[in-house]
Amino acid sequence: MIWLVALVCCIAFFIPTNAVYILIFYYLITIGYSLKLKSVPILDIYILSVLYSVRVVMGQSMTNITISAWLIVFCMFFFLSLACLKRVSELYQVQKSNQSLAKRRGYEVGDLAVLAPTGICCALISVLVIGLYINSDQVKALYQHPEYIWFTVFVLLFWKMRLWFLGMRGLINQDPVIFVIKDKITYVVFLLVLITAILASQNVI
Repeated sequence: MIWLVALVCCIAFFIPTNAVYILIFYYLITIGYSLKLKSVPILDIYILSVLYSVRVVMGQSMTNITISAWLIVFCMFFFLSLACLKRVSELYQVQKSNQSLAKRRGYEVGDLAVLAPTGICCALISVLVIGLYINSDQVKALYQHPEYIWFTVFVLLFWKMRLWFLGMRGLINQDPVIFVIKDKITYVVFLLVLITAILASQNVI
């Protein structure tokens, strides 16, 4: 553990100052989450979504690529939905084992009635953000055919609804992020989104 911290400190000398601050923030929040905050209902899923979003900001600070407010808002709702799905999946496993409380968590099985609708709403809002983004001046400046991006909206809507469909059936018995990494349909969706972005770009004639 000590040598890992030493390695990170050495790397910090070679990355932008903003990235170092973000890294420290991420480290402190992660420690707080691991020690105590992961057992605080509602706050824990917010922290998870923030940690996922901070990774995006970290990438921006390392590459100097400008991140729009649209992306930040999308990430917050997108990752909040995944965080809710994570807790829903855990509670379904608790329900199957006939327990009332999740181990080391502050949730009860009855909280599924709140977590599930919240996660589904966040998933839909994240897709809605993309729909609103398509009509922004930013998109018109970046893409020659912004109307193609509407296909991305429908693809992501299908993908998010599928995840929650599986989650509500108790078929996601692990971290949703791990499930997504192993899911073949996710790779197809990613490929379709990538192709759509290329077709919508300014280079398309």
